[in-house]
Amino acid sequence: MQQLNARAHTFRQAIAGFIAARKDEKLKNPEQDAISAQKYDYATWLADAARRVNQLQAATHIAKATHSSAGGSSLYVPPENLPCRAEIGTHMLKGMVPIDVVGNAAALDVFKFLKTQVEGKTLLSWAERGDADLKAALSDNPQMAEAWVQAFAGLVAPSGTAQSHALMKQIYWLTGENPLEDSDFCLLQPVFSSALAHVIHAEIQETRFGEQNTEARKAFYKKQPYDGAYKDYKGLAVRKLGAQNPKTYRSLILKGGELIIFLLLCRLHGKASINHPF
Repeated sequence: MQQLNARAHTFRQAIAGFIAARKDEKLKNPEQDAISAQKYDYATWLADAARRVNQLQAATHIAKATHSSAGGSSLYVPPENLPCRAEIGTHMLKGMVPIDVVGNAAALDVFKFLKTQVEGKTLLSWAERGDADLKAALSDNPQMAEAWVQAFAGLVAPSGTAQSHALMKQIYWLTGENPLEDSDFCLLQPVFSSALAHVIHAEIQETRFGEQNTEARKAFYKKQPYDGAYKDYKGLAVRKLGAQNPKTYRSLILKGGELIIFLLLCRLHGKASINHPF
């Protein structure tokens, strides 16, 4: 076995810790289930993870979020690769976009593994960089370590030609006066941005249920004075994704085993009215 430097040893500790935690989670009695326990040997689990990672695809825009039967491609487009625009969009998430995945729910543990952090960056980020210490930590066999790193980094690699689908419903917004004229609409949402939805949802959740608002509500119910601010978002529309099995949609809608509810700002268009809706 090769001698690891301190940094490679840190990588190996993080990886071994994740595998051990996964084993404890899945096996109730490892001593009685010795055959199943062998799957969680260090090299065995990593080899299996490198094989299963191709069942997942990194994505910032999810096809099935618009329709559960949509057969088009989900897209992974880092905000840094998008043009800057005046409108709110995924391009505004530079440096803060959460990586999401679609694919086989049974392989989501591999994505969770790749989100394990070392030195403030995920294993996926280090794999993309081809980090030498990560390779050394993965395997004593250089060829095997290289193959595993490439497999893990392939999660964010382009997956062929993107395809659209009739059920990937595009959202148009009325910008003119006549809703019967196609030219009076602009394309608002070509593909659902799960990355943007997740960031907005996290911001709203933190505002509504964060410590400051919690203390304000307690004071209100106890009829006590409160000198802080209370923030809220009015007129929210609630959208639920995933039906009975949210894992079939994306990983970011899972939180504590429950379905995250996206709260989207609901605002009437300036040209619309109750008497003349569009």
